[in-house]
Amino acid sequence: FMSQTLEEGEMETLEAIFRKEEAKATSSSSPFNVVVDLCGIFKLTDIYDVRELILKHFGSDVFHYIYHIDQTDGSDKMLCIKSQNNVTFDEEFYKYLCRSYGENLGQKVFFFIDNRNYIGKDVPYQLVYQKHYKVPLFLKSVVIAHDVDDFSKIWQAMGRSRTMNDTTFSIYKNNIPANLLDESRGVCDIKDQPLTSLLYTRNCDSKMAGNLSSIYQTLIALFNLGKESFYYNDKIVNVFIDKMEKTIEAKVKSLHDNVAR
Repeated sequence: FMSQTLEEGEMETLEAIFRKEEAKATSSSSPFNVVVDLCGIFKLTDIYDVRELILKHFGSDVFHYIYHIDQTDGSDKMLCIKSQNNVTFDEEFYKYLCRSYGENLGQKVFFFIDNRNYIGKDVPYQLVYQKHYKVPLFLKSVVIAHDVDDFSKIWQAMGRSRTMNDTTFSIYKNNIPANLLDESRGVCDIKDQPLTSLLYTRNCDSKMAGNLSSIYQTLIALFNLGKESFYYNDKIVNVFIDKMEKTIEAKVKSLHDNVAR
């Protein structure tokens, strides 16, 4: 799905997501009001492109504002869809929105979160809003993971919803094994998804391999320090020197043969 639409253009992909989410919606499901771009799918898109698409697809009465992160200074902004006024999303403006929309605020703001340059940045006032109105500001969030296999990054993108236990998510990901893809299940606990287990296990394996590599490198560095040398005189030696002397391939093969025995 993602690969096909991206061949047509970024806004075509976003509009296809709109259509797909509308097709899955039921009378009891939460309305979709958040996109988290985890992998830079919309790298050529500015917020005014998103505004034009929202006007085209939803009209001017569904969403009244678009939340976005200013790519120049990282500040929180609200773009008025009708007037195109782009204002700072501060406490004063948050209170104005609450006075205007109350518990329906989440249905009137579309959150477009470009996660590339500001990973870990929280959208403000989510916890305050939920505590007061007993509903989440993020009603349903679409996380565009596409080519991201690191489960911790996907989880972090979901965490842009500070009230994630009360938010419904759709995660768009490529290269999902056919036996792990079952959209007919509808909304379910992410922990019950076989794909979650696969990505989480793969992520843990990767982190463990990285940790072991770091530990080994630390031990070698301490050994070298004790010998007052920057060269480890063994079958595993300074990689840079090996590359320069073009001897690394033979040493790797020798190590492989020893392990294979």
